[in-house]
Amino acid sequence: MTERIKTKHANGKNKGRLPLFVKYLISYIFISLIPIISAYITYYRSINIIKENARENSIHNLRQIVNTFDQRFAEIDTIISQVSIDVRMHQLMNMESPLHRKENIYNVRTLKDYFASYTISNQFINDMYLYCARGDYIVSKRWIGLDPDRFFCESFFKIDGISLEEMRNDILSKEKGRRYYYYQDIFQKNTKKKMLLVIEPIKQNGFTTNNIIMIVVDYDQFREIIDHFPSGGNIYILDNRLNLVYGSSRDVSILENVALNNNTDVIELRTPEGSLMLSYIRSDYNNYCYVSVLDYNSIMHNVIYIRQLIFVLVFITIVCIILLAVTLAYRNVKPINDVVKNILKLRHQGDVNIKMKQNGLVLIQDFAENIVRENIELEQKMKQNRTYLVTNLFYQLFNNHDLNEYDVKNMLKEWGIELEEGEYLVIICRVDYRNTENPDNRNANKVILNSAIEKALEPVIAVLEISPSRTAFIICRHETHEQFLHKIEAVALKLSRQAREELSADLYFSVGCPVTNISRIKKSYLEAIQAIEYRDLWEGVPIIWGKDQKNQPVEDLEICYSSDMKLKLINAVVKGDIRKLNLILDDIRHQNIDILKLSYTKSKWLLYCLNATMLEICMELRQLPDNVLRVVEISHSQIHTLADFNSIYDAMKRSFFELSNAISIIKNEKKSHLKTKIVEYVKDNFMDPDLCLSKLSEQFMMTESYISTLIKDETGLSFINFLEKLRMEYACKLLLQKNLSINEVAIRAGYNSSYVFRRAFKKYTGVTPSQYV
Repeated sequence: MTERIKTKHANGKNKGRLPLFVKYLISYIFISLIPIISAYITYYRSINIIKENARENSIHNLRQIVNTFDQRFAEIDTIISQVSIDVRMHQLMNMESPLHRKENIYNVRTLKDYFASYTISNQFINDMYLYCARGDYIVSKRWIGLDPDRFFCESFFKIDGISLEEMRNDILSKEKGRRYYYYQDIFQKNTKKKMLLVIEPIKQNGFTTNNIIMIVVDYDQFREIIDHFPSGGNIYILDNRLNLVYGSSRDVSILENVALNNNTDVIELRTPEGSLMLSYIRSDYNNYCYVSVLDYNSIMHNVIYIRQLIFVLVFITIVCIILLAVTLAYRNVKPINDVVKNILKLRHQGDVNIKMKQNGLVLIQDFAENIVRENIELEQKMKQNRTYLVTNLFYQLFNNHDLNEYDVKNMLKEWGIELEEGEYLVIICRVDYRNTENPDNRNANKVILNSAIEKALEPVIAVLEISPSRTAFIICRHETHEQFLHKIEAVALKLSRQAREELSADLYFSVGCPVTNISRIKKSYLEAIQAIEYRDLWEGVPIIWGKDQKNQPVEDLEICYSSDMKLKLINAVVKGDIRKLNLILDDIRHQNIDILKLSYTKSKWLLYCLNATMLEICMELRQLPDNVLRVVEISHSQIHTLADFNSIYDAMKRSFFELSNAISIIKNEKKSHLKTKIVEYVKDNFMDPDLCLSKLSEQFMMTESYISTLIKDETGLSFINFLEKLRMEYACKLLLQKNLSINEVAIRAGYNSSYVFRRAFKKYTGVTPSQYV
């Protein structure tokens, strides 16, 4: 019987846990499909964006190439048209050859010089030749006259294709239109460069003559234009008959089966070597077709990196989700399994009579989920109650309720607070806001500030709100006395500076004396309260030690540091008068140490007051470098230990000097920037006839005399002379244009009347505007 019950218990455990675990696991795995779908959409979206950008960039670069070559071919057509309509050129071309009639040499030389004038200003054309059919000779800007056979032998040679004799016959044949010779077939002997040869019959009165003009374009000219607009692929130029004029590659097989019918289009091609993107534009000028061929591998190389990155991120995300799913599924199933185990155990003992059915685990699961939810809510309520109980306990301790240490520790232990051995003390934080603002914002800032203080001072036993501006922190100290002092000072200086800069509030800390018995914490609390009430005496010092205030009446803290002396000290620091600053600090030391002979406590108080003055200056400026602020904070840390008054006082003097130098540097930079800004404003607005010192005073919110001084420091001239100099220089430039009247020049230069302008111009230059022109 016992074995049968154990077997049922084991089977119930396995049947209840495994399906529920699988249920949770499957639900989390389905969630992992979200990053996979997102990655799929992102990947294909990025492919489409990159393709579209590649098409737009290809068409844009190709259009720039078309515009440039249209200008170059227009120059060639202009030269051919000028030669065709030039009567004198036709007269000279119809002469007999100078090789047969020597008296024509002079006329042919005239033809050469006249012909060369057409190409002087054209940098695109490398050379140009004119074939005179009647005399059967060739003229160029370098040749006087030459037999065509000799000309072709001495000028060109071919690496493949037809021979020179065939080339001569082909060129001089009576073609009716323009012909191109591919640049990789033609080389010029004198330069050994690849050339493009353009052949054009010369027309007269609309009829083709036997005379021919031959234009040679250097391959480098084409390549320079193409390279100026990088396209990332091969560029081809086809004429209006789709004959190849230029090509970055000699392989033109990809263009054979492509229909280039439209003016502009982008075509995707599939080849055995891979996919290509072909873009082409037809020129509106001569109907030439410009083709760009890009390899998709060069376009899509960024997609490869994107795809790899997406795959890695998706893999990491799925692994993390699966691990999280397994962990959460196990954690969610474990408390349910424990409840099932307890119920089966109670059933076995006869305390509970629950009839287990085949699907009874569903009821048990719902019951267990309710228990887990109630436990979470109960834990939150217990936490709130625990905070209330701890706060109430310390309120009782602060109000003379007699509780011994044993009872206090036991109560705290019941509420989940285990006190360690150490010293206990109270730190009170006081916040004074400088401006009025929404109370809701203050409450939110107070919560953030208390959290930051609690984290910095941990371990914190309890936090008590004494008043809207005061909060008490009960802490347990484990460090040595010196370590604790440095820790509290560092926290106070850091948080007080952040409160000034971010919240526009003054933050003060008062520290009570430590006690070893937690039930005697009232002593530390009263000392901290007493210290925080003397906050106004400390003038900006962010931390107040209770032991410095203990048994010290206010009148006993008298020192020789009046408000007038403090004001003189601040003025000397701000003005950067190091000599006067040194005299004031020496006088303060003489009055307090040599004459009053201050005690240890009062000497320490004097140093605190001087350090508070430094903090006050830094707080008002808020533009000092971090190294100066660190020096001020270090000075405050040294005061507390006070081993040697003179050494600390000398260090504080150096801190004042560094502070004064930093302020002087900031003021000089501001003044230099202001002078430059005023001079630039005058240069930009000198043409305004109403520009004067009063207008500058309104613009920059300064006195006229100070603005005049700044302009003279920057330019070496008074405002009137500087303004007159700018207007006269501008007027001289306008007069040299010779298309403006003197009255217009006067108005543009900033004068209301030409009479005033004439007088000022003659005074400045020594001549009248008419004489200057």
